[in-house]
Amino acid sequence: MNALASGQGPDVFMIPNTSFGRQGSKLVAVPQKQFNVARLRELFPTVVEQDFTYGSDIYALPLYIDTLALFYNRDLFDQAGIVNPPQTWDEFQEMIPKLRSVDQSAGSCARRRARHVEQNVPASADILSLLMLQNGTQMTSDDLRSATFASHGSSGVAAFKFYLQFADSTSPYHAWSSAMPSAVDAFVGGQVAMMPEYREAADTIKKKSPFLRYALAPMPQATGGTAVNYAQYKGLPFRRTSKNIEAAWTFVIDATTQKGVAQAYLTATGRLPALKSLLSDKVNDVNVGVFARQILTARSWYQADDVTIAAALNNAIRSALSGEATPLEALKQAEAQITVLMRPTTE
Repeated sequence: MNALASGQGPDVFMIPNTSFGRQGSKLVAVPQKQFNVARLRELFPTVVEQDFTYGSDIYALPLYIDTLALFYNRDLFDQAGIVNPPQTWDEFQEMIPKLRSVDQSAGSCARRRARHVEQNVPASADILSLLMLQNGTQMTSDDLRSATFASHGSSGVAAFKFYLQFADSTSPYHAWSSAMPSAVDAFVGGQVAMMPEYREAADTIKKKSPFLRYALAPMPQATGGTAVNYAQYKGLPFRRTSKNIEAAWTFVIDATTQKGVAQAYLTATGRLPALKSLLSDKVNDVNVGVFARQILTARSWYQADDVTIAAALNNAIRSALSGEATPLEALKQAEAQITVLMRPTTE
């Protein structure tokens, strides 16, 4: 980023899908004669348009897309007599007492199924965002000038309260605390039966515990709702000060839209396709099929500064759990902080 700011950075680089708002001023849109939104919609899932376009301008294209999925411990499920992983959050809640009793009979404390503190749950802000999106929350105003997840109806607050209950010691669904190790380490150690995480967590699990008996399932959904999943990936943009705009965009377009080139990247990295034409080859794959099947229903929301927004949401979680503020007060404070980020500097 420092090199880009000084005009010495590369023409093409990578940015996370949630950081377009923060890096947008450094980027330049593709000339529409080279690539347009209609072509984008034909080749890529909906989330790419949500993340990397503004109006009719396209600022980046992805090589891959990852999604949050549910990792679950098969041994703990067998011991609890649970045949299938939860398909809805209602089923998720119903399983907690069964899995907790397994923990207690094994002589260890019951901790089980949700991630609630930034320090030991790296995906906390993403999980909370997913719950809000599944609950139909409007995250921002239509003009992208303010956050609305706490004030536009009650769905955002309801999702926030649902998330908090798993770390609330007074809740019947208490399952997590700040004293726990990181989510992945707790899962590897058999301290949690379920864990929402991205595909890359599988690589970590394999290194730390290659014989752990676990399986993958789609993320639970809201009962009776339309499937909504959450994406994490990076796109290829190029800097505004580049002197090779057409050449750089030719490279980006070829790298991301030519099946042979895109497949070579996926083979080398083990990632999931961003191209819709490559997804069909992965949906039945035993290792990555769950993630691939969720890509078409993955969604996101505009984040003016992804790092600051994640911090604001995690601060809201800590504030509500500590009793410093009510859930509504904590979420409104996060909303106000994020709205400041979204306002033009001239206001």
